[in-house]
Amino acid sequence: MILDTNIFHNARTDTSGMQMLLRLVKSGCLQLVISEVVAREYITKRISESEISKDKILSESKKLKNTKVFGNEYHVSNLDRSISEAIQKIETEFYEWASQDGIEIYKIKNTLIEEIFDDYFIGKGAFKKSKSRDDFPDAVILDCIKRVSLDFKTSVITKDQHLVICCNDLDGVKTFNSLDSLFEEVDIGQAIIQLDSQDGRINGILNMLESSSVSVEVEEYIKEFKIEEYLEKQFYYNSISLPFGLKNELGSLSNDSVQAVISEISDFGSIYVSKAKYLGGDRFSLSINIDCLFDLHMFVAEGRYEMLDYSYRKELNREELLVDGEEHIYGFLKGNLESSILLSGIDLNLNHHALEAHLSYLGQDKCVLSVDIESDQIIIDDL
Repeated sequence: MILDTNIFHNARTDTSGMQMLLRLVKSGCLQLVISEVVAREYITKRISESEISKDKILSESKKLKNTKVFGNEYHVSNLDRSISEAIQKIETEFYEWASQDGIEIYKIKNTLIEEIFDDYFIGKGAFKKSKSRDDFPDAVILDCIKRVSLDFKTSVITKDQHLVICCNDLDGVKTFNSLDSLFEEVDIGQAIIQLDSQDGRINGILNMLESSSVSVEVEEYIKEFKIEEYLEKQFYYNSISLPFGLKNELGSLSNDSVQAVISEISDFGSIYVSKAKYLGGDRFSLSINIDCLFDLHMFVAEGRYEMLDYSYRKELNREELLVDGEEHIYGFLKGNLESSILLSGIDLNLNHHALEAHLSYLGQDKCVLSVDIESDQIIIDDL
C-alpha cells in the first residue's frame, strides 16, 4: 500500500488513521511503502511549519519580556534552544518510525529516470503537459507505484485526481481517496473485524463506545471543552474537500491557495458520533462529524471568479485588487467537519459500567482517560 503526499501530510505518523493502518501492517495484513519523495516532502513541510510556529512563539515571548510581564533574555534563549532541538529531531524521528517492520522507503535512486524524462518531454504519465517541471515529484511517486505493482496488488491512497487517472491505467492498482475509505473496503474491513474478534473484550468496548449513551457524553464534552480548539484550527487545501461545481472552475490549486477556518458551530445539536476503532494498546478512537459554517478564502488565477456558477458568485465575494497576480475569492459556505477523538488509558479489563463512568468525567480532573482531538478534513456543501 502506498500513500501520496497529500494523504501523508494529513495522516502524519501519530494520528488515529495512521495508528489503525499500522495495526494492519504489524499484523501482516498490509505492507506500507512510502516513496522517498513523499518522506522528504513530509519532513520539510513539518520543519517549515514548526519554524514558523517557533518564530511566533518567540515573538510573543519577547513581547512579554519587554513589557516586564514574564521572563528575561535567558528564558527566551532557553525556549528558542528547546524548540530548535525538537525541530532538529523531526527527520531522525521520522526515519526511526519508518524503520518498523512492514514499512519500506522506496528510494529515489531506484527510479527509472529515462522513462520519466520520456514522459516529461511529451507530457505523458504524471506530467500534465510537456516539460512541466512542477510534476517531477508526482512522476517519481508514480514510478514507485509502477514498480511495486509489478510484484504485488497495490492500493494507493491519494486525493490527486490526475494521479488516480494514471493509476487506473495500471494493472493490479486500486485507488482510495482516504484511509477511512481503505478501511471500509471489504477485504480490509474483514481483516479489522478478525483482529478485533481475537479478543472479545475489544469488541465489547467498541460496541459500548458506539452506544447512544456514550455519544451523548462525547457531544457534551465537545460542547463544554473543545469548541474553542475547533474554532482556532486553520485548514488548507489538502484537508478541504470542495464541491465539484466550485473546484472544477478554479483551475490548478495548491495547498496554500485554499484556506478556511470554522466561523461558527451552526447548531450544537448537530454533532454526530460514530465509527469506534481500536488502535492497539489502550487506545481507541471515535469519528465525529460536526455541522459548521466555514470562512473560506481562495487565491486563484485572474478571471476565475467570473467562470463560477451564479449560485457561487452570489455567496462568494471577490477582492478588487489582485494579490500577487491572483484573485482573492472569499465568503461563508456551509459544510461539515470530519474529526476524531482519541481516547487513551482504557483498561481492557474494566467492565463496561466502570468504563462508562470514566467517560462521564471526560475533560474533568478526576477523569483517568486522556483525550486528544484530531481535525481531519472539512467538506464544503454543494449549492
